[in-house]
Amino acid sequence: MAINRIQGTDGIRGPVCLAEKSSSPGPIEALLNEGILTEELFELYTYSFCQELLDIGFAANNDIAVIGWDPRDSSGRFNQAAVNGIRKAGMTAAVVDILPTPAISLYQLKVGAACGFVLTASHNRADQNGIKIFLGHSNLKLLPEDDKRLTQRCLNLDYEELRTIALTGEISNEHQQARKLFIDFVADKANNWLQKDLLNGVTVIVDAANGAFSHLVKDILKFEGCRIEFFNCEHLSKHLKLIDEIRPGISWDYFSHGDQVEKQIKKWTNEVQNLMNQNCGKNKRLAIDVCNGPGALALNKIGLQII
Repeated sequence: MAINRIQGTDGIRGPVCLAEKSSSPGPIEALLNEGILTEELFELYTYSFCQELLDIGFAANNDIAVIGWDPRDSSGRFNQAAVNGIRKAGMTAAVVDILPTPAISLYQLKVGAACGFVLTASHNRADQNGIKIFLGHSNLKLLPEDDKRLTQRCLNLDYEELRTIALTGEISNEHQQARKLFIDFVADKANNWLQKDLLNGVTVIVDAANGAFSHLVKDILKFEGCRIEFFNCEHLSKHLKLIDEIRPGISWDYFSHGDQVEKQIKKWTNEVQNLMNQNCGKNKRLAIDVCNGPGALALNKIGLQII
């Protein structure tokens, strides 16, 4: 089957796995056959995009590519691999470390970088990760045709050759500069609607969910006359005694999987069918809170009745 696009509507994302634990010979095979993103794919992806910019004349050697991420990569290996991809292409990696996506794209504009990479899976589960790309000078995301060209470049690149390429690009840590720029931007009255006395006597409860904003909110939310309480997040079902099992779900939305949606739906329906067989016997009725059309049709095709 021809692969036109490995991205969803906003970059590439999905479950992650270290290459050494994958059964595939390379990062592209791991993505297509196992549905996982390895650190090798992160390196291949950033390298491929930087090479695309160099080849079309949008960037030159030593131009800056800003890169940052959210906290989900505790090992640091996916982040480091993505940085290596930029440097192997001969561009300068301006590392801003853990910052929210808007802060990274804002800093990209500030320094006039050729592009920006954000390593995040946004609202997806903690065992997933991804890469968003911002174009230099405009801060626009890639269009579908751009994704297709990048996909073909990734598919045609021999990762074994990429392994041998030297890190010719420079690297700089610009976290503090990017952090200050974002805090100052948010604090500017022209960029927010909060007036000086609006929150007088109010208690503000902030839950940053241990995400990229978690180490910024106390510096951003400085308002006299109000009380601010900061909390991490807990699972939404923690207080519900009727829930006795929580399991990771197989995602099949286009946003995450692009043209691999049908393959993911099949995995999902197989898991649902196995659970029904184990727990429900001949009962084929399944209660679902919300299910989009493609999933509902797939469940109907295997004989389940959604109620």
